[in-house]
Amino acid sequence: MRKEVIIAGLALLLIAIAALSRFVSPVDIVTGKERMVGEKRLPNGDTIQIIQYWNEGDFYNLNLTHITKSGTKYECVIDPDCFRVTKCNIKVDPAKAEATILAKSDKIAACYRWESKELIRRNGVLIQADLVH
Repeated sequence: MRKEVIIAGLALLLIAIAALSRFVSPVDIVTGKERMVGEKRLPNGDTIQIIQYWNEGDFYNLNLTHITKSGTKYECVIDPDCFRVTKCNIKVDPAKAEATILAKSDKIAACYRWESKELIRRNGVLIQADLVH
């Protein structure tokens, strides 16, 4: 009887891990590490980084970090509840001082205006980047 309970418990645990891993990588759950999934140097010498990490819930946060030439950092959340992304492409339009962040299947995730430090999410919501330091 005890052996069957242990086997049933292990089977349920494996099913739960398999179901969760469809949305979240078990490695990300264990390590909790941030991953840089995109980076681009802007024409003015600043850098944009796209960082993703597991939000300790059901999905991932996708964040933008803007680092100026002087080292000042600005951050904003692109998507607080997205699937795991392995790479983001960043297309820069110097004439508009704008960077377009492309995530899964090159779908537009957001547009970032580096002069005004504003992010426009895919749903049209405008967010002001927070000064980190």
